Amino acid sequence: MSAMEEKEVAEVNGLEETMEDDDDCMIVEEQSLSAEEQAESKKTEGNGFYKQQKYRDALECYTQAINLCPTCAAYYGNRAATYMMLKRYKDALADAQQSVHLDPAFVKGYIREGKCHLILGNALAALKSFNHVLEHDPDNAVALHELKHVKSVQEMERKVELNIGKKEYRTAVFCLDRCLDHSPASVRYKVLKAEALTYLDRQQEAQELANDVLGRDGMNADALYVRGLSLYYQDNTEKAFQHFQQVLRLAPDHHKARGALRGNSDKLVIAVGNSDKLVIAVGNSDKLVIAVGNSDKLVIAVGNSDKLVIAVGNSDKLVIAVGNSDKLVIAVGNSDKLVIAVGNSDKLVIAVGNSDKLVIAVGNSDKLVIAVGNSDKLVIAVGNSDKLVIAVGNSDKLVIAVGNSDKLVIAVGNSDKLVIAVGNSDKLVIAVGNSDKLVIAVGNSDKLVIAVGNSDKLVIAVSNSDKLVIAVGNSDKLVIAVGNSDKLVIAVGNSDKLVIAVGNSDKLVIAVGNSDKLVIAVSNSDKLVIAVGNSDKLVIAVGNSDKLVIAVGNSDKLVIAVGNSDKLVIAQAKQLTAQKEAGNAAFRAGRYQEAFDLYTKALEIDPHNKSTNSKLYCNRATVGSKLHKLDQAIADCSKAVELDDTYIKAYLRRAKCYMDTEQYEEAVRDYDQVNKLHRTREHKHLLNEAKIALKRSKRKDYYKILGVGKSASDDEIKKAYKKRALIHHPDRHAHATKEIQKEEEKKFKELGEAYSVLSDGKKRARYDNGHDLEDMGNDGFADVDPNQIFQAFFGGGMHGFSFGGPQGAGASGFPGGGFSFQFG
Repeated sequence: MSAMEEKEVAEVNGLEETMEDDDDCMIVEEQSLSAEEQAESKKTEGNGFYKQQKYRDALECYTQAINLCPTCAAYYGNRAATYMMLKRYKDALADAQQSVHLDPAFVKGYIREGKCHLILGNALAALKSFNHVLEHDPDNAVALHELKHVKSVQEMERKVELNIGKKEYRTAVFCLDRCLDHSPASVRYKVLKAEALTYLDRQQEAQELANDVLGRDGMNADALYVRGLSLYYQDNTEKAFQHFQQVLRLAPDHHKARGALRGNSDKLVIAVGNSDKLVIAVGNSDKLVIAVGNSDKLVIAVGNSDKLVIAVGNSDKLVIAVGNSDKLVIAVGNSDKLVIAVGNSDKLVIAVGNSDKLVIAVGNSDKLVIAVGNSDKLVIAVGNSDKLVIAVGNSDKLVIAVGNSDKLVIAVGNSDKLVIAVGNSDKLVIAVGNSDKLVIAVGNSDKLVIAVGNSDKLVIAVSNSDKLVIAVGNSDKLVIAVGNSDKLVIAVGNSDKLVIAVGNSDKLVIAVGNSDKLVIAVSNSDKLVIAVGNSDKLVIAVGNSDKLVIAVGNSDKLVIAVGNSDKLVIAQAKQLTAQKEAGNAAFRAGRYQEAFDLYTKALEIDPHNKSTNSKLYCNRATVGSKLHKLDQAIADCSKAVELDDTYIKAYLRRAKCYMDTEQYEEAVRDYDQVNKLHRTREHKHLLNEAKIALKRSKRKDYYKILGVGKSASDDEIKKAYKKRALIHHPDRHAHATKEIQKEEEKKFKELGEAYSVLSDGKKRARYDNGHDLEDMGNDGFADVDPNQIFQAFFGGGMHGFSFGGPQGAGASGFPGGGFSFQFG
């Protein structure tokens, strides 16, 4: 605390000038005179030490006074003031609270209590304390002054929450700093600031803040979490895991860990092209859009959603279960088997193109619109609906039943097609021997018992049921959808396909003997127990669950999705590490496309992990260069250095790609940056090579002029010159336009220059090393006469060669005939 802060605290405490005297001391119980005198003596001695700023000595005296007279409010008040000067605010708060407990009219006690609350970051408690002061002293200047600080902190705290929600962490840090101006000992503000700093990639500052908190409280789970998060974002996953595990041991219900599971999402968009097996489970989502092209088996389970849009192209088997949704739109192109179960929905729109079998079960809906093109079998069951609109093109069999019934008993021996729909029923008993197709939909039922021997296809949809027991012997396809149920017990012997969707259930027990495909979707459940013997494919989706127990004997494929869980970041971090390692393994094995795809998936896992993602981008760039995707590799390297501007490997990889694509200026810039970050002989050599390449790129490319490679032999250079010289000789273009003659003259001269340099070993070596040939004096090509070079090749050895010029033009034809051509 600065000198100014200490002065402010001293003024607020009001101790230096107005230490509590004997008159302020309330004796609740009679004490011996000697004890009172001894206590007063210790208090007076303590006051002296306090005024000398010898706070530890003062503390000892006040403690002795309290031991002698534990019912005196003034002694606790003085010791509270001393604790504050020693920055032991929790101890000071305890003493201040004890002082006002002993004397409810002790104004200074309330002031110290409020001050401690504010310094510790509890603005609401501070507000109450200062209001107590004003009840006893409405014009108290100290309380009025401190209330302004309290309101400022409350306003800043509101902005902190708002900006963190918007992920505007820079503004959040600014607001937290303003909070810490008045609440310097607030652990909560420090941890919140440290966490915001991790998202801003200011890891050093975040670590220092977290360590400051842990230095005072080594068991603080929030600070441990932030330190682990910072380590995770620095790609130190092993230590991060250790921190997360320790957090969960200290606080199994750690809310940050639960939040990171992403069980709740403001906006969620899932788009899938083709999927054989697709399971999507979401806890709570304000806006959820799911778009699927073709899917053989699609299961979508959502807990609560304000706006839900599900669009599916073609699906053989589609099951959609939603707990509560304000607005629900489901659009399906073609579906062989479609089951939609919704708990409560204000607005429900279902549009289906063609469906062989369609079952829609809704608990309560204010507005329901169902539009179907063609449907062979359509069953719609609705509990209560104010407005119901159903539009059907052609339907062979359509049953719609809505109403209320007190008692309903139905007994059927054998039935090929049975549809039963009831609005409200107190008691419902349905017993069926054998039924190929059975659909039962009930709005509200106190007691519901359904017993079925053998059924090929069984669909049961219930809105609200206190007690629901369903027992099935053998069923090929079983779909159960329940809105709200206090107790739900489902027992199935053997079932090929079982889908269970429940809105809210206090107790849910599901026992399955053998099931090939089992899908269970639950919105909210206090206790959920699922026991499965053998299951080839098991998918369990739960929104929020306090207690979740899943026991599976043997399962080939098991997918469990939970809205909120205590083990959040661990799963995400392990997933990121596993995906990265899988990509590395594929790269080492030479499976470059697979490695590229794995790195791409890994980059989607956690966009906040800048350290790991920078490495993933660089790894993908390396793979991209192997796949000859140089532009992609350059873009990935740019992303890597954007995330980590000291990442040398990414600069080197990008520079190499720039060299390969002849972007030499960019390559020089990257190699220069590498050399600045880490000066080595190798890096200096790479920079020099890039500079030479840049220099070469800005002068004539003699190899390109002759049309040969850089490793061409002397014979190849001679043949190339001979071929091109004949093409560009000026006499061949004697009848062309002046512009063409000038261009061909230029090319012919360049051919002579190129041959003059590349045919001379010394000149060629200097040229290849990037030296300026103009500075070579007599060894240069300033005085090269292209006619002489041409004559050396074609001079009297090719008599009679002519390009068909005018008769009698022997002096100007070539080669042979005394030809001479002068350049201006």
